Amino acid sequence: MCLKELRNFAKSKGLSIVFKNQKYPNDFTIFIYDKSKQSRYLVGFDGNKRSNEYDLIKCCELAEDYIKNYNND
Repeated sequence: MCLKELRNFAKSKGLSIVFKNQKYPNDFTIFIYDKSKQSRYLVGFDGNKRSNEYDLIKCCELAEDYIKNYNND
């Protein structure tokens, strides 16, 4: 699951996803928001498109796990 699917999954749970490229080349952050709880993001997953450990796929997987376990009650 990556960005498009992740956004749809988050939306189904009442959350939203913002993907932001950072100032250094290839660096990015996936932010997860629950606007009904707070205006700031809940969590951000930082990655690098060229990383072997925290590439886009891995960060999407981490975000998906967070959303699966998020309880917005």
